[in-house]
Amino acid sequence: MHTDQQKRQREVDPDQYGRALDDGGTLPKSSPLPVILLSLLLCIVVAAAGLFIFWPSNGDNGAQMKGTDGTGGASATTKAANVVTGGILHAGSVAVKTYPISHPNVDLMPPIADKQGNIWFGDMSNNRLVRLDTRTGKIADWPLTQNQNGIMNTVLDEQGNVWFAEQSSNSIGRFQPQQQQLQRFQLPTTQGQRLSPQDLFFDAKGMLWFTAVSSGQLGQLDPATGKVRLWSLPQVDGNQLYPYSITIDSQGQIWLGMLTGGVIARFDPATTQFTISKLADPQMEVSALASEQHGQIWFAELQTGKIGKIDVKTRQVTEYQVPSGTQQTDTPLTFSGIAVSAQGEVWIACPNGHTLIRYLPQTKTFTAVKPSIAQSQPYHLTFDTHNHLWLTSSGDASSSYIGEIDPAQVHTINEVQSPLQ
Repeated sequence: MHTDQQKRQREVDPDQYGRALDDGGTLPKSSPLPVILLSLLLCIVVAAAGLFIFWPSNGDNGAQMKGTDGTGGASATTKAANVVTGGILHAGSVAVKTYPISHPNVDLMPPIADKQGNIWFGDMSNNRLVRLDTRTGKIADWPLTQNQNGIMNTVLDEQGNVWFAEQSSNSIGRFQPQQQQLQRFQLPTTQGQRLSPQDLFFDAKGMLWFTAVSSGQLGQLDPATGKVRLWSLPQVDGNQLYPYSITIDSQGQIWLGMLTGGVIARFDPATTQFTISKLADPQMEVSALASEQHGQIWFAELQTGKIGKIDVKTRQVTEYQVPSGTQQTDTPLTFSGIAVSAQGEVWIACPNGHTLIRYLPQTKTFTAVKPSIAQSQPYHLTFDTHNHLWLTSSGDASSSYIGEIDPAQVHTINEVQSPLQ
């Protein structure tokens, strides 16, 4: 990973990088002459108007990331994270309707639910896109070319197309279920470093935003034109930031969870400015983000045993230490996924604890919910339109499945209000 990234926006020529490739195809060639003539004409018109245009060159990524505080268009929050500790972790259980994955050596990525009731997810180890038809229980898959492309997260557009990130091939794919057509958008490199896209999210205007883990950038792909734009994240306390997870709030602000620096970043598309919110632990890694309708961004911390929330208006950060209950352990809980229901319930995936954790903000209670499948390793979560929770569990043949949970059916033992303040 590079640590000397430029702090300004970079726009990438769609004719060179962003045009959709058919599966296994090659990038169509186009003549440079029309582009040259258009550029000359544009220069003449602008010069006549007495304006100034900044053309990015090698080593300078543009001029749209504004900022006067010396951090390359970033401003740090002055509010310290509030860490809440104490409380009791209650025990619970729930039945899981499972759909076993028979393919060997699977590594199931975050699931998403479409409007038809299908559940989509990637299998990273076997580089295939998988669909579960919940009405019939049938599982279909689409192997992707070049085998080791490393499919990561998936997202749906308004037309029901499935978009996915592939790290090793440095590309973003689009699968159209109706046409059974697969296309790829090849991404650029930054100073010879591939972007390694990880997480994806559509905004209200239909623009696709993604995290570029290896290059430390936020990316935007315009599905209509194939145009790619990149914004490099600033350094914080001498640390280069590498974004992993992404979500968008109701105001269109982009939120990024980092693998480094112990921070969460907010990006304003209108001003192209980053705002940095520092968390309690500068070594902390944010593994997942989830936005909810009441103006909160919830996040899971990978190896600290904590979850947290950010108020999108005040940027106040509150972290909650998940209590360990009566059984103390030296091994911290690993949280790899988070999802928020329409009722505001927060669910966390804990693979090393073979459990799910439910947090009820109104009563400030935690419940460790054991799935009915022994040795489950839940990694990723999502809610469907019926408020059912879906999870992917990756382990051996008996614990690799896609599962469905009705949160209303959770059975808890000695449920009392946790004394959290």
